[in-house]
This record gives sequence, structure tokens and C-alpha cells, in this order.
Amino acid sequence: MARPRPQVAGLLSALPTRFPSSRAASSSHPRGASLRRDDVSPALPLGLKAINEQAHHRSPSHYNAALRLAADYTFRRGQTALLRTGPDVESLGWSIARAVCADAERAGIDLGRDGLEQLLRFSFVQPEILPTLLLELAETEPLQSAYATLARLAIASTSLEQLHLVLHEMYERGLRPSTLIVKHAVRMACEEDRPRLAYELANRFEADSPHGKRLDSTAWASILIASAQNQYLEGVRVAWARVVPHKTFTPDEGLVLSVLAVAARWADPSLSLRALEALAAIGVTAQEHHLTLLLEAYVNAGQLPDAIRVLSAIRAAGFHPTNATARPIVAALTTTDLIDQAFYTIEDMHKAGSPVDITALNAIVEAAVRTGDLPRARATQLAAADVGLVPDETTFNLILAACVKANNRLLGERIISEMRSASLSPDATSYEHMIRLCLQSPEYEAAFFYFEKLKAETQPRREIYEALFHECAKRHDKRWKLVQEEAQRAGIRLSSLGPRRPQRS
Repeated sequence: MARPRPQVAGLLSALPTRFPSSRAASSSHPRGASLRRDDVSPALPLGLKAINEQAHHRSPSHYNAALRLAADYTFRRGQTALLRTGPDVESLGWSIARAVCADAERAGIDLGRDGLEQLLRFSFVQPEILPTLLLELAETEPLQSAYATLARLAIASTSLEQLHLVLHEMYERGLRPSTLIVKHAVRMACEEDRPRLAYELANRFEADSPHGKRLDSTAWASILIASAQNQYLEGVRVAWARVVPHKTFTPDEGLVLSVLAVAARWADPSLSLRALEALAAIGVTAQEHHLTLLLEAYVNAGQLPDAIRVLSAIRAAGFHPTNATARPIVAALTTTDLIDQAFYTIEDMHKAGSPVDITALNAIVEAAVRTGDLPRARATQLAAADVGLVPDETTFNLILAACVKANNRLLGERIISEMRSASLSPDATSYEHMIRLCLQSPEYEAAFFYFEKLKAETQPRREIYEALFHECAKRHDKRWKLVQEEAQRAGIRLSSLGPRRPQRS
């Protein structure tokens, strides 16, 4: 059975008649001024007069011509054709359209699809009527031109939500939007930082294409950029594969860095490697921050051996990886089994003749320190020679930190001695650890010795003054006053004043 024709005139009573008060402000009509005589184009009254004079009898074409004229006027003027006087505001063109439809309804004349298409054009300035019109369209046979009109109006008014709704209705009814409309939808979604929607629109269009029609590289490049900026992995993966290997789009260094960040966050080292290849293709040498993101991708993917090898690659590239570079590795080594596996990895690398970076050993030591395993941290440090490495200041300082944690002053003193034997001078971090370690002992005189050493290196931090001050105050050591005065001279204010006096009974 054929679907019923749209009864446009009868539909009018279901449509909104007024604009919301939120749309009652415009630069063209400040302070809610009334519509001026020169706001009305002469073509509108003259055109309506000509239609009335030419019509010998009322017919659908007569009414539709008047609707078309009102819609043309409204579309040309857009928002500036609105009266701006509060909640009773309405467009002149829309008022004429309502009058035309009401007259046709009284005459029992069905305006058909042409009338419905003209009403659709008013959704540009009054989007509130769109849901009702879409419901009316759903009761008719599919009308490609009507939906295309709605889509063009949504594009003109930069309404992504409207355009998305129209495209959804088209697909539901088996209609295919044009390539141009979908490209506009993708562009608008990307501009609004909605890469997932842009990707879904592009993917749906290509999947439903009977002849394998695809969007051009411009649309996919926009999806790639928006996806990288918004950390959307699937959009980056697919869009990258669509444009970069085919050389239809060349990413710049900034985009490559964003892609590396996405790959690191979502544990996709293969994407990281492709991004680094693209970096080389544009003549940019990979820097430490690029390679660090590759390391992070390996760690998040659970590929710790590969992450450890990246540290050696960073050194080979002429950079100097630090504890901060290896922090993702340290964070991943949360158990003794993982710590041991990491050490076996650098052992295997050394046996295979691959260079092992001292930062890798330090990462393993630091992980052991974090788990509170001083014996394992010390054993790892002592095994440095077994993997062709020489401990550096960072290695020894990590062991000192473990000594503080375990309150092992004897080992701490030995570490300082080993540093000097290795021709390494203790630095400020070394002295800070020794001060804290000595303050844990009943005999803490050596803390002041290391404090003087620290002052020779640098200005002590507030935390060191606090530690000395509170320990002296707790033990009623009069040197608390000297520490306080020295801190004040350095511009450091300590948290309390002197030892507490015993309360009288």
C-alpha cells in the first residue's frame, strides 16, 4: 500500500509558533527594537502581490509559490529577520508561511511534498520545527531532496547536532547522503573536537557505499588531526593508515608528537614506530622526548625488554637518559619477580653483545628500593660489573635512599666510602641522605658533619633544616637555636619554636 501524502496544511498546528526568549538578542536589533520598514525587502510584498494577481484560482502551486517566496526571504535574511522583543518574537517570513498554510488548510488544499520542502527551509532560523518535520517525513515515501535540503540548512547554520540527526534519519530510511554533505559533517565534527563522531560518520558512509566510494584524503587528514589532539586511538590508527602510507598527507612534527603521545597512552608501540618513520621521512631527527614516548608505549604494552632497549637507543642517539626517562619502567616493576626479570633482560643483552645503559640498571635498583627490598637493591648494584656497567652517583644515591628507609647507617657509611673509592664525589643528594640516616641514630653528631658538607655544595633545602631543628629540639640539644637562626638568615621559616617544656604537675 502506498504511503499517505504529507498533509502540510494540517501539520501546521503541531509546529512551534514562537521563538524562545533566549534568541531575543541581536546586534542588528539592540535593546529589542521593533522591525523597521527598511528591514522588509521590497521583493517580498511585490512577489506576494504578483502571485495573487496571476492566480485565477487557489491551487497547491499558488500556495507553494508564496511559501517559496517567504522561505527565500527568510533564508536570505537569516537571524536578522527576527523581531527581538521577547518571548513573542517571530520571523516575518515564518508568519507569512503560517498564514499561507492556514489558508490552504481552510480551503482543504494539500500542498504536497513541495510545500513540505519549503517548510523544511525554515528550520535554518527556527530549528525547533525540525523534529516535527522529520516525523512528518517519516510518514511519507523517502524524499532525498527534502533531506538534502535539511542537511544543507544545517551546514549553513553550522549546527552539527541538526546535521547528525538528518544523516541518521537518512540512513534509517535507506537514503545515501552526498559525499559533500558527509565531508561537511566530518569537518564540523573535527572542528568541535568530536573525532569519534567524525570517524563514525566517515566509516558509515564508506561502509554503506555500494560501489566502494571513499572520502578523500582531506577528510581523513582532519580526522587524524582531531583524533590525535583528543587522544582517540581508533581514529588515529585508521586515519593514519588511510593517508600517511599513500603519501596523500604528510604529518608535521607537532602531529607526529601528538600521535606518539596517543600510542604511549594506549600501549600501541607499532603505531609509535610508524610515527617515528614518518618523522624521519620529513627530515626530523628523533629527539629524546620522541624516544621516551616509544619507551612508554612499550612499557604500557607489557614489553619491558623492548622498553629497556630503548634506553640504549636514546644513549646511542647522543642523548643522556635520566631517572625521569626511565620512570615508566620503574613504575612497571612492582614485584620482585618483575624486578628479577628486568635484570635477566639486561644480562641477556650483555651476553648478546648489545649495549646496556646504566639508566636501565638504576631503574631496577630504584624499583627494588621502592618495594623496600634493600638486599635486592644492593645485590643489583654490586652486579653492575656482570653486565658491563660501572655504578654512577645515581646508583649509589639510590642505595643510600634505601639505607634511610631501612635505618641501616652502617651500610650508608660503606656506600659513601665506596663512592670515594670509585672516584665519585658525594653530591648534595648523598649528603641529605646521610644527614637523615645519622639523625635516626642515638649518636647523631655526624649529621652536622654532613650538614657542613652539604652547605659547601649548595644551599640546604628547608626539609633538611626542619629535620635537624626538630631532632635537636626533641633531644633538648641547644643547637636547635643555631639551626633556627641559620635558617632565618637563609630566608627559611621553620614550622615551630624550640623544644617543648615539660608541664608542671
